[in-house]
Amino acid sequence: MSESNITKKALASTMKELMMNTPFSKISVSDICELCGMHRKSFYYHFKDKYDLVNWIFYHDFIEITIKNQPPTFSELYRRLCTYFYENRTFYKNALSVTGQNSFGEYYQELFQATVKAYFEDEFPENDNLDLLSQYCSEISLATLTKWLRSNPCPPPDEYFSLMRGIVKGLSLLAAENEE
Repeated sequence: MSESNITKKALASTMKELMMNTPFSKISVSDICELCGMHRKSFYYHFKDKYDLVNWIFYHDFIEITIKNQPPTFSELYRRLCTYFYENRTFYKNALSVTGQNSFGEYYQELFQATVKAYFEDEFPENDNLDLLSQYCSEISLATLTKWLRSNPCPPPDEYFSLMRGIVKGLSLLAAENEE
């Protein structure tokens, strides 16, 4: 593993540790560096800011889920994401509490939309509305994901996935009825 990746992973691990008990808004780059034992210069060599670090954590883990062990279907991808978010729910509940420019939610939505569109292009090659459909799915995913992770108690991922799958099936039936 390159020295750059070792440093990034150390910073990521420290950020995850801090976010277990501290709101994202209260964490500074100095806090991360101090706990990690690094200089601020090292942090800024690898990341623009703490938002960039949180996004890198998700991107790094998301690549593990989607590319290295590519799920054959969108349904399987979403099931794996549900499990991942549940296992890291404190971190992501904290990350999703920040809204607006550079927020994790905005980053998740962009990455998820591109991923969904790629799956949909294979599933529905003749559909002219894939941009709109993938945008809709990413917005719904972000909203329901945020609500799910904030619920107390947070239902297990299989329960949440089953609920989302039922909603999609229901919408599918409604759309089929309207076409008749």
